[in-house]
Amino acid sequence: MYWIDNHCDVLYQMWKRGRDDNFSESKRKQKNLFLMDDSPFDASYAALKHSNALLQNFAIFVPDHIPQTGKLGVTLKQIDLFYQNIEPYVCLFQNRNNNELGTEKIYSVLSLEGADALGNDLSILRLLYRLGVRQVGLTWNYANALADGCKEKRNGGLTNFGRECVKEMVRLGMIVDVSHLSERGFWDVVSIPNILVMASHSNCLKYCNHPRNLTDDQIRAIISLDGLIGITYVPQFVVKSYQSATPNHLLPHIEHIQYLGGENHIAFGSDFDGMVNKLTGLSSAMDIPAFYKTLMSYFPSNLVNKWSYLNAYYFYKNSIR
Repeated sequence: MYWIDNHCDVLYQMWKRGRDDNFSESKRKQKNLFLMDDSPFDASYAALKHSNALLQNFAIFVPDHIPQTGKLGVTLKQIDLFYQNIEPYVCLFQNRNNNELGTEKIYSVLSLEGADALGNDLSILRLLYRLGVRQVGLTWNYANALADGCKEKRNGGLTNFGRECVKEMVRLGMIVDVSHLSERGFWDVVSIPNILVMASHSNCLKYCNHPRNLTDDQIRAIISLDGLIGITYVPQFVVKSYQSATPNHLLPHIEHIQYLGGENHIAFGSDFDGMVNKLTGLSSAMDIPAFYKTLMSYFPSNLVNKWSYLNAYYFYKNSIR
């Protein structure tokens, strides 16, 4: 088996722990938590190897309490942490001609979860692109200079700057991540020509009424644009009675997207290292082989392999320059 995960928050956790760490810079370099056998991360190097990961998407997330003047600095710090601690072992997925199946390498994609760090300056977007960022979630849950997030009651769409930013992303060949975006913002995004669109970690509203989940019309729109939908393991997005949620509760979400025509557009976006509550039996990448067996017991192997890695692999291969 192979596995691709379209969203984790290892970089945020690494940055957060580093802020609280009293070690000097030299000692911090010796303490690479990502590599440790007893790593505190859900998506550690050992866990990714155990799950036979082909590719892991590493998100850059800046929490709300950081003032606007500090958001770019935190973003750049997390990018530096990626290159210092992760990229030497998990190769950045950039040149699609050299990223082939069947190797023992683990690849990575660097993404932005919430574009607050851009302020209202497109030059920062271009800078982040040159630093390796290839995917941008326009908002987290709330409003910024680009759009409203999914928890803004006014449900505003793209701002003028947001529309300019998405058009620049299209020009650069960057993926627009619509997880966390308001519904109106979603429809503004998908109306822009030549868009590369993904919902990196969202489920179906039909089976769990949460603002982070997608309506049937949104799912159909992503499918029509040859995009990707990453089924997420965050219990609150899986089932109403989330305290007792298990991996089996993900199955209706998968079946529903397949029913809507999404067989070739289903993937997974764990949100490992970014959630407090976890599914019983799917709490880290160490549990992926068991989850794969669960999927194989319910679905044909050709479909499971599409969802576990092939759909995401070809999406990235055909999208990333």
